[in-house]
Amino acid sequence: MNNTEKLIKQIRNFHCTYDNKFHTKEREHALFDEIIELDFIEDGNFLKNSIKLNFRNKLVNFCKNGNNKNFSLIDFLQNYPNIDLDKIYLIHEPFGSQMAPDFLFISSGGFLPMEDKKSKKGSISWNTGSMGKRKLISYYNEILNESRLFTSLEYEFENGKTMDEMQELLEEYRLAEKEFSAKWVPLFKKFGKKYSISSRKDFKDNNKPSSLEDPEFKNVKILINELLGV
Repeated sequence: MNNTEKLIKQIRNFHCTYDNKFHTKEREHALFDEIIELDFIEDGNFLKNSIKLNFRNKLVNFCKNGNNKNFSLIDFLQNYPNIDLDKIYLIHEPFGSQMAPDFLFISSGGFLPMEDKKSKKGSISWNTGSMGKRKLISYYNEILNESRLFTSLEYEFENGKTMDEMQELLEEYRLAEKEFSAKWVPLFKKFGKKYSISSRKDFKDNNKPSSLEDPEFKNVKILINELLGV
C-alpha cells in the first residue's frame, strides 16, 4: 500500500471506528490525531504561529480558488525554513475556527485543504457559502454510521463559471454585511449587549454524499498525489 492509499484509508475509515455522537470539534481533533499517526504526516499546528501575514493571505486565497500553481518550493522554504521537505504537515483550523478549511495539508509539493462534515439527514450545508475548489471532503452520516471521502471536483460546477460567479456574489454579500453591521451596531449600542443579529449564508447541498464518492477515489488520488509530488 503506497502513501496515497494509506492516507485515503486513514481518513475514509476514521468515523466508523469512533463513537458517532462526537461533537464537531471533538471529532475534528480526533480525526487530526488519527491522521498524524501516519509516519509521513506531521503535526503542523506550530506553523500557525510562524506564518507571515502576506503568506497567510495567499493561502486563504488559494483555499478559496484552488490555485496551487501560485506556490513554489521557494515560497515554502522562505516561510517555513525549519521543516522536513520529505514530510507532509497537517494543520487544524489554519485560519481559525470561523474560516474554512477545517484542515490544511502543507508539503513541498503544495497545499491541500480538507473539509470535514457530518449530518443526520445525509446532506451537507456549507456555512461559508460554497465548498470551494480542489478540496478533499470527508463526510459522516450519524444515523447510518457511514463515512465517505470525495472532493470538490465531484461537483459539476467545480471547473465552470458557476463557481467563480458564486465566489464573486459571496464577496459582494460579505461587503454588504459589513456595511450593514457598521450601521446596526451603533444603533443598538446604547442598549448594551442585550441585542445582536446574526446572518448565515448556508449553501444547502442536496446531493447524497454516497453518490459523490467514487469507489476508485480517482479525484481524491489526483489531489493527494499532487501534495505528495507523485
